[in-house]
Amino acid sequence: MKKIFILFSVVAILCGCIFEVTTEEETEEQQDNYNTTNVIKGIFNAYNSQNVNAIMSFYDEGFLHNSDNYYDEWNIWYDRLGMNAKVSDIFVTLYGNSATVSFTLTLDTIIYYVPADGFDDVTYLRKRSGVWKVYGNQSSSEEHYSITIESEPPGANIYFNEQNIYHSTPYTINYVSEGTYTIRVYLMGYNEETRTVYVDEDTTVSIDLEWPINSPIINIDSPENGQIINGDEFKLQGYIPFFYGDKATLNLNGDEQVIEVYCGDFNQWISITDQENEFFLRATNEQGNTGVSDIYHIYKSDEIYDIRIELYWDTDDTDVDLHIWDPDSNHCYYGDRYAIPNACLECDDTDGYGPEIFYQSEVSNGVYFIKAHFYEGYSAENPTSAEVEITFNSETTYFGPYEFTDDGDEDGAWWDVTAFTIIDTKLSIEPSLVTKYNTNKDLIEK
Repeated sequence: MKKIFILFSVVAILCGCIFEVTTEEETEEQQDNYNTTNVIKGIFNAYNSQNVNAIMSFYDEGFLHNSDNYYDEWNIWYDRLGMNAKVSDIFVTLYGNSATVSFTLTLDTIIYYVPADGFDDVTYLRKRSGVWKVYGNQSSSEEHYSITIESEPPGANIYFNEQNIYHSTPYTINYVSEGTYTIRVYLMGYNEETRTVYVDEDTTVSIDLEWPINSPIINIDSPENGQIINGDEFKLQGYIPFFYGDKATLNLNGDEQVIEVYCGDFNQWISITDQENEFFLRATNEQGNTGVSDIYHIYKSDEIYDIRIELYWDTDDTDVDLHIWDPDSNHCYYGDRYAIPNACLECDDTDGYGPEIFYQSEVSNGVYFIKAHFYEGYSAENPTSAEVEITFNSETTYFGPYEFTDDGDEDGAWWDVTAFTIIDTKLSIEPSLVTKYNTNKDLIEK
């Protein structure tokens, strides 16, 4: 009886070991399925955000697919942008550290069955150091070369065909087809330098960096250094005297984006996600000298706004202002952007279109008043119309369009948008009350 018991125990232990190994194998396979599926979802989430760099973060640097390398693929995705994508029915086939995927892709209303109907450049993946990325089919009908980029001093950021590749000198780019390429490098404190090279063999590009002379002076009017931002975007506004280029480069938390410049002025809304943010702006003039702004720090508020009021208008080179009065008669406008407790007027847009945005958390019960004032820039030949949006508890109410008939001190420069009453969590529109406040023209001098 004792021998039978021992035999039974051994069998039980062996079965337990087999079961345990099988569970671990299944768990690893399930994890690989999960991770490869998330690669595909991540690519198309980034696509819907119109962010090519985010798309390419899911690609292996050794990507090669039907002769297209990593940098060719960046341009392919850039050309694809513009539609809304939805992915479903993702199926993964695993081969150790390699995998293929298939899925249904809907672009707007067009349905693709991948890879049969295209987009096969996202269907071959491999795992390196535990991370799955798109690797391509590694098929090439062309000979490929390398470009080694060096600078003196080293450490300069590299741009390949105007794409920031987030590597610094010295660095070698592999899998490059024969052709002409633009190489640009930038190191803080030096001028941006650009070279154009034709590649038909392994090539080295060596660049001596130079100190700037008479570099552009970049003035940032908005936001202010140290400003707390309510919401997930801020207005970047300022000017570069005697600058005739059409773009500058914003470095925000180490990531870069192009800022449009028109006659030296720049005015653009920038999205933020981080709590603490550091940014600076640089621009290179026609003489090749690079100027850099001061380094700014701004902070994203944790506080959720209860109400958001936005003013837009439809003409350039015009200045329309948003005016808000709260139940205690506090008047928030460009001259006193923090006049209302727990609130802020985000910025004063003076050169067209807006928006000017008002936020407030912990709203007060009572009557609020909204007016819009056309400060200057009126043209009878090209009249200006404005619209206002009020968002409260995730519900938005729209006003306008309203066409101004004058600017400055004239009656036609004012739009009595509306009044509204807030009682606890309810907002009621009260347009008949808006005339309670007469326009105080002493407050509109800039």
